[in-house]
Amino acid sequence: LYHGQGNHTFSNGDTYIGGYKDGLYHGQGTYTFPDGEIYIGGFKNDLYHGQGNHTFANGETYIGGYKHGLYHGQGTYTFPDGETYTGRFKNDLYDGQGTFTYLNGETYTGRFKNDLRHGQGTSIFANGDIYTGGYKDGLYHGQGTMTLKDGSKYIGSYENGDTTDGIIYEANGNKLSVIDGEIKN
Repeated sequence: LYHGQGNHTFSNGDTYIGGYKDGLYHGQGTYTFPDGEIYIGGFKNDLYHGQGNHTFANGETYIGGYKHGLYHGQGTYTFPDGETYTGRFKNDLYDGQGTFTYLNGETYTGRFKNDLRHGQGTSIFANGDIYTGGYKDGLYHGQGTMTLKDGSKYIGSYENGDTTDGIIYEANGNKLSVIDGEIKN
C-alpha cells in the first residue's frame, strides 16, 4: 500500500500527485483529468476534504471547503457565464449565509437552505428595485419591504411569494392598504 508522497498516472490519463495513507489519497494533492479539469487541495480517504481549488473543464470553479468529497463550509462557486455564489455550503448545497450575483446584475445576500433563499435576505434587482425581508423555499415569505426605483414601496406580509397584508406607499404620496392580498383605498 502507498504511504507518504507519490504520484500515479492512470490508464485513462488521470494523474495524482500528493500524499497517501494506507493506499488512499490523504493530505495535500493534485488530481488532474485529461480534459483539463484539475483539483488542488486536501484529501482524506480518497475524497476531497479540507480546503481545495477545483477548476472544471467547462470553466466553472470552486474554491473553498470540502467534507467527505462534498462542498462544505465557506466557499466560492463561479459559473462559466460569470455568475457567482460566495457563502456557506452544506453537503454540496448553498446552506447558511451567502451572496449570489446573477449575470443580469441582480444580487441576493442572505440565508440559504438546500440551494434556495430561506430566512432573511436582501435582493437588489438590476432595475434598481430592492426587496428586504423573509424568504421561504425561494419565495418571499413573512415580513418584507419591496422598494421600487420610483420610490414607492410595499411594507407588509408575504405568503409563498404573494402580498397578503400591508401598506403601499406610492411615490406620489398616496397610501393604500393591502388586505388578504387585495388593494383597498
